[in-house]
Amino acid sequence: MKKLFVSILLILAGLILSFHLAEAAFSISARPLEGGFELRFGSISASQQTISKELIINITSDIGSQYQVVQTLLDPLTNTEGVTIKPHQLTVFTLRGSNLFGSLRLSDPTEVSLTRNILYTSDSNGSSDSFRLVYSLSGPFSPGFYKGRFAFTLEPIQSQVMPITIILPISVEVKQNQNIQIEFFPESSLLRLTPQPDGSLSGFCELRITNTYSYPLTISQMLSCACQNQYSDILPENTIQCFLQKDKDANKTLLRPLSLKPEIIYTSRISEKTDYLTIVYSLLNPDRFKTGKYHCRLSLFVNDYNNIQKILKEYDLEFNIPKVFNLIAEPTKSGIIEFDVKPNVFQIQTNEVKLTIISNSGKSYQVSQKLSSELVNKDGVTIPKKNFRMRLVSNDTKGNLKFIDPIPVETQETVLFVSDKKGSPDSFTIIYELIPSLEIPAGEYTTSITYIISEC
Repeated sequence: MKKLFVSILLILAGLILSFHLAEAAFSISARPLEGGFELRFGSISASQQTISKELIINITSDIGSQYQVVQTLLDPLTNTEGVTIKPHQLTVFTLRGSNLFGSLRLSDPTEVSLTRNILYTSDSNGSSDSFRLVYSLSGPFSPGFYKGRFAFTLEPIQSQVMPITIILPISVEVKQNQNIQIEFFPESSLLRLTPQPDGSLSGFCELRITNTYSYPLTISQMLSCACQNQYSDILPENTIQCFLQKDKDANKTLLRPLSLKPEIIYTSRISEKTDYLTIVYSLLNPDRFKTGKYHCRLSLFVNDYNNIQKILKEYDLEFNIPKVFNLIAEPTKSGIIEFDVKPNVFQIQTNEVKLTIISNSGKSYQVSQKLSSELVNKDGVTIPKKNFRMRLVSNDTKGNLKFIDPIPVETQETVLFVSDKKGSPDSFTIIYELIPSLEIPAGEYTTSITYIISEC
């Protein structure tokens, strides 16, 4: 019984031994030239132009048939803030002459992407081999610690052997550049537009930019909200003009008006190290807009070397539009309404007065007129009312003209016009008519007319 037991063990051992001897060798490994189990680019600056690292791929195979090595990017290089290095910034190529038997595929730098890239194809015998890959990172970069992962798959081309995949981590730390400084004056967060001699409302901020980096930077600005007063009136977009002045003696350059969309206002040149800028903000003819204290938020941004936008400065932009409520009377002849009636000429004489109302209160108003007396001569004789008339003519008038057909001119206060509900600025013309008559004695007749504007 003991002898039989021993012979069974020997037979089983022989079977196990023969199985291991028959198992095919088919494996792949990836090792950075500098050692370790991760492709590390180390610590670099955001201004780094290009940095390269080599990776050695080893394949062991005795399957007796052709195979290939495929690379796939599983996770792009991404930092803790979610910023990803762009595909064109990470490239790979196979190092010519680093293999013995097979064929290298990527002889020129190629973007490392999420798609499959065949790196190497073996000879027809599927011989074991090795080759080198060169990975390059090209700046500029945003600061942060970036991590990603590669997959390398060893695939038989005409064999029943299962493919083998290994995963290799990749990392790089990008340090913040310290050679860019942007200083603002005023340093406070309040920027006021104040009245100027030309009638505009203006304010400015100054920037001192020190840039020794080898890439240009851009500065842009935008309104984060529309300018609005305490009555909820909103200033139309693109009404605040912007001017840029480089150095104090330079001419101002007109920029695009402030809007709710970011607009680039400055791009540095590589040769410049320190630049002085003045940005002037102007609201021209402010009485075009409704009165009130307006407020909005102005944001200025810088685009870093990876075209990531970061807030540089935020200002509370404030300005006050004073109330305007004026009436301008423009007779055909400066300052007077004059009728020149010839003897025995009975043709109707006319004279015009154009009335222009400038108002930004947002409240409706009315215009009326009042005479100091009837048209009277030095002897106290008056011209009959039926012979002195008036009518109103529209000048694309928005409001309501009280009469269009001629009516006698009364001495008491007479309402001529009522504005629209918005109290919009407006204009109309009064035509005065004098009808000559034999009943009117010769002489000089005078009166004075007062025009009155009042809120309804």
